[in-house]
Amino acid sequence: VQERRKLFLHFQEIYSWIEAYAKPTVAAINGVAIGGGLELALVCDFRVASEVAVFSMPELKHRIIPGLGATQRLPKFIGVGRAKEMLLLGKMIRAGRALEWGLVHRVVPRTEVLDHAVGLARELGEKPASAVKVLKSCFLQEGGIRTLHDEAEAFAELVEERIAWEFSREGSRE
Repeated sequence: VQERRKLFLHFQEIYSWIEAYAKPTVAAINGVAIGGGLELALVCDFRVASEVAVFSMPELKHRIIPGLGATQRLPKFIGVGRAKEMLLLGKMIRAGRALEWGLVHRVVPRTEVLDHAVGLARELGEKPASAVKVLKSCFLQEGGIRTLHDEAEAFAELVEERIAWEFSREGSRE
């Protein structure tokens, strides 16, 4: 039991590392995202699915529960009621429903899913890295006064960085 617990805690650490990665991550789902595969998609910032993709959390049918964060992450995307449908009933949903529920961001033809995901990743890669990193960290916080304070602090620091950047650009034009 201890070894298994250590293994799953290690997997949770890896998933949390992906979720907190400074750069945006994009999952391309072109088939079945069930159990741990869906949990992996949940730690990505964006999820692009093909029209044939299906999603399910069937662990309860196997007398277990998800072990890599679905109980915490899934409700944030689709709400508690829908998460209970997926987790308690093992409900499988298709791509269109996943889009309606907010589980995925885009549904595209099967042959185009990777191109769309790569295009989205390129678009995200053009955003200012320091601001993206701070923005992503704000999403990971639990909320409340402290989080709002941290957001204001980060905003002020980025404004200072932006002013310095503008000043250095103007100085280089002269």
